[in-house]
Amino acid sequence: MRCTGPRASGPSIPSAPPYGQGRIAVVDPEDIAAVAVAALTETGHAGKVYTLSGPRALAPGEQTGILAQVLGRPLRYEEISAAEAHTALLGFGVSPDLADAIMSLCATALESFTSVVHPSVEAVTGRPPRSFADWATAHRVEFISG
Repeated sequence: MRCTGPRASGPSIPSAPPYGQGRIAVVDPEDIAAVAVAALTETGHAGKVYTLSGPRALAPGEQTGILAQVLGRPLRYEEISAAEAHTALLGFGVSPDLADAIMSLCATALESFTSVVHPSVEAVTGRPPRSFADWATAHRVEFISG
């Protein structure tokens, strides 16, 4: 999840979410969909709860490095404060209540539970979860054209 948009600066584009010391085992939306399909169409899932994650917990700087490799251009992680991120959200037209909620969600990156890698995707689908690099590669064109 991105808490703010990129800020253009010089030959590279910095990534600027707050809470840079946090690590999140981000899950690919395709993995979420695959688990949902299995849970809804196969037997044996009734009453079960699956906690999903990606295969590795990453800090924002690591995500930025992966994006730089996939895009073939320099990117750098440049952390901003939570107050600056909140102000940026308001500047994008987000309501104050929603900006507060987004910032609360971003702050969970500092909690240890966000860095736990869970086996659920592979247990349910029979394949390992896709990595952040897999996701970035699959969406490369969207980053370049957007």
